Amino acid sequence: MDLQNSVVLVTGASGGIGEALARGVTQEGSRVVLFARREQELRRVQEAIGAQQAEVVVGDVANAADLQRAVAAAVERFGGLDILVNNAGVAVIGRLTNVPVELVERGWRTNVLGPILAVQAAVPVMRQRGGGMIVNISSGMSLRPSATMGVYSMTKAAFNLISASLREELRDENIRVLTVFPGFLANDFGRHSLAADEELVALRRATSWTRSSRTSEDAARDIIAAIKADAEVFRANREQPLTMPL
Repeated sequence: MDLQNSVVLVTGASGGIGEALARGVTQEGSRVVLFARREQELRRVQEAIGAQQAEVVVGDVANAADLQRAVAAAVERFGGLDILVNNAGVAVIGRLTNVPVELVERGWRTNVLGPILAVQAAVPVMRQRGGGMIVNISSGMSLRPSATMGVYSMTKAAFNLISASLREELRDENIRVLTVFPGFLANDFGRHSLAADEELVALRRATSWTRSSRTSEDAARDIIAAIKADAEVFRANREQPLTMPL
């Protein structure tokens, strides 16, 4: 897909992959709507990109009205919407045997309900444009069990099936769906985790396999290349074995 003159909505654009991807697509000639809950950080990203190419909408992906406002902003400011990036997500660190139900609900609403609400807001506008693309940022955690992040793993596994189902549903409407497994990254995502057990947080931080020299900017470059190639799946770290149970 050509990013020149495309209009892109990025959820979770206040940092990490979302910020890096927003910066990257504007360098390719796109205009972007930056969506997240942290207004100060969104304004920082907008300033770095330039207000002519970036619009800010503050909201929560679990709120349908907020996402409708974001799509409306894309239409009003830039004339439409071509690409939706479902990037917003939250990690939940805790064991399934005792994780508080409110954290389970929060993870589910952000990681599963949120992308569905975003798609429902965006697809009607994409249909008016004659097509588009939905980019879903998943996780390698969705492909293997976890003793400490079972909630996150299960929500991202559900997200994978949302992607696959949308791909079948929208195939004949020229709306493509790209699922991204960006690999382990050296960014601040873990700092915003919902934690049921601080000892588990400390354990994960001390575990070598969670460390990486790969940055959000590295992931953004890969995602942009996959968008341009009209790929259906991009998976970093393919050498890592999968242990997903049947």
